[in-house]
Amino acid sequence: MYINRREFLITSGTLLFTSSSVAGTLKTPWQSSGPFYPDWEPDDLDNNLVNIGLQGVDAEGF
Repeated sequence: MYINRREFLITSGTLLFTSSSVAGTLKTPWQSSGPFYPDWEPDDLDNNLVNIGLQGVDAEGF
């Protein structure tokens, strides 16, 4: 079977557009939160790195 350049380009373009349209209909799989999130609530919820916990004690350096 002989295929000329025009038929090849038409066929390849058709395959390209149908594969991209099928890719748009695929759903993204559900993702879990991962193993790096703790199951417990930390003692210190703010971003203040000087005060430790709820006691109001300041951290001391070296």
